[in-house]
Amino acid sequence: GVLKAQRALRRASDRLKLLMNDPTLPVGSERLLLPTDDALDEPLAYSLVDEIETAIEHRPEVDTALLDIDDASIRSVVAENGVLPRLDLRVQAAMRGLEEYAGRAYGEIAQNEFLDDFLVGLFFEQPVGNRGPEAEYRRRRLERMRSVIAYRRVVQGIVLEVKNALDDVVTNYRLIDQARAGRIAAAESVRTLLVEKKLTNTGYTVERLNVELTRQDALAAAERAEVRALIDYNTAIARLHRATGTTLERNRINFVVPDTNQLEPFERSDMIGREELVR
Repeated sequence: GVLKAQRALRRASDRLKLLMNDPTLPVGSERLLLPTDDALDEPLAYSLVDEIETAIEHRPEVDTALLDIDDASIRSVVAENGVLPRLDLRVQAAMRGLEEYAGRAYGEIAQNEFLDDFLVGLFFEQPVGNRGPEAEYRRRRLERMRSVIAYRRVVQGIVLEVKNALDDVVTNYRLIDQARAGRIAAAESVRTLLVEKKLTNTGYTVERLNVELTRQDALAAAERAEVRALIDYNTAIARLHRATGTTLERNRINFVVPDTNQLEPFERSDMIGREELVR
């Protein structure tokens, strides 16, 4: 059990170093990352409505869905313009240069000495049948409807995720009390047995030793269950922050995307290479 726990600790530390991507903490190093604080066991007050509003405000999926709706709306307007009749105002004028040499002729054109062939007209175009633009317009309208439905699904999915995460927080906090009560009961059982053995002074027998070992094992299991309940409670809180999109803010982490001029030369060349591959 201890060896497996140590292995799990090393693997968790390596996964965290991989996520951090810190040059001072490479994944290949043997340095272990340990928490500096204890697991939280205090109740926290949350409001479902407030958490949902926070999630809709901070989750990037909502912004992406709204941008998709705007993009589909623009495409729908452009397609609608293709269905409408067309009326154009055209103005045409010709400039002439009449000289013996080409250079002088171009000079007269630049000076607007000879203007000719003025033409002003209105051109009206009414498509007959117009099946292609109408089909394109219907397709764009359907795409916009699909983007609106996708937005609703995103919002509903976020609401469900926040609701489930908040329910996990409440449930896991209640499980802490149950696990703690079980640990106290197991400790009291062991203490009672030790006091009884001290008062009777009967020494060890096979049956008594078996009972004592069984109760000590039950106490150890109860302590592990309490620790697991604390871990589950803190994990549920972290998942709630992830569901609301506030994990970085609560941990005071600023995500800054550098400009091209702020990158190192080798990073800039890698970015240019990736852009060329995309093209």
